[in-house]
Amino acid sequence: MFDLSLFLLLSALAVAAIVIALPRHVTSLLRLRGETAVPVRLVKIGATFQQSLMAVGLVAAGTWAAPRVGLEAPWFSAILRGEGLGLSYAVAQLPAALILGGLGTAAFLWLYYRIFRPRMAAEAVSRTEELRNSMGLVGRLAMGGVAEELMFRWGVMSVLAWLVISVGGLPSVLGMWVAIVVSGVLFGVGHLPGVAAAGISITRVIVAAAVVLNGLVALVFGWLFWQYGLLAAIVAHALVHAFWHPLERPRTRVNTR
Repeated sequence: MFDLSLFLLLSALAVAAIVIALPRHVTSLLRLRGETAVPVRLVKIGATFQQSLMAVGLVAAGTWAAPRVGLEAPWFSAILRGEGLGLSYAVAQLPAALILGGLGTAAFLWLYYRIFRPRMAAEAVSRTEELRNSMGLVGRLAMGGVAEELMFRWGVMSVLAWLVISVGGLPSVLGMWVAIVVSGVLFGVGHLPGVAAAGISITRVIVAAAVVLNGLVALVFGWLFWQYGLLAAIVAHALVHAFWHPLERPRTRVNTR
């Protein structure tokens, strides 16, 4: 059971999101690191290709694993079936995505600005915020809301759910929560290489912020994906960046003067 049309659609979305966001992010990263022996254009092309290849691989894995454990992308499937814009499927997912996504966003921002950011080194704050803002709002929505959800929820979470439920024999509810939590931790840890690449020391505060903040919202995204479908997770994740980006822009200007 492998839905080729769904795979192609989701892969195209993932690659498009990466192409929108990553080149500007890489340019900012190279500026922070200093000169490079390789032409910047080649670095951007290589990084975009590598990230796109990984995304397509994870989308393929998710397209195979998701239906085997009851995980779905109903809105995308409806579009592929020719049901117009699939409005009934979108309407069924959006209220929960907006409510829970809003609550998750509020918790994320409170923890970041009240707990973690004040304890981070000034250079770490400045560099990480510059990297995020280098993508712009559209880039952050594309990379976070679309590409990361396709990789970590559709791909990683679906495969983990299949492993622990179908192979490991865990009860479906327990197995799904294991998949949500583990994929959330991996989602958080997956942000650390990018931080290190910017020349930022990986301190305990940085690790805690990456795992706790990303893991927290990943619980929301994962549950929404499980209960409502992929679109709900994408919308909830996009909501984080929609509120976070305007807050970071003035703060980043202050930090980098």
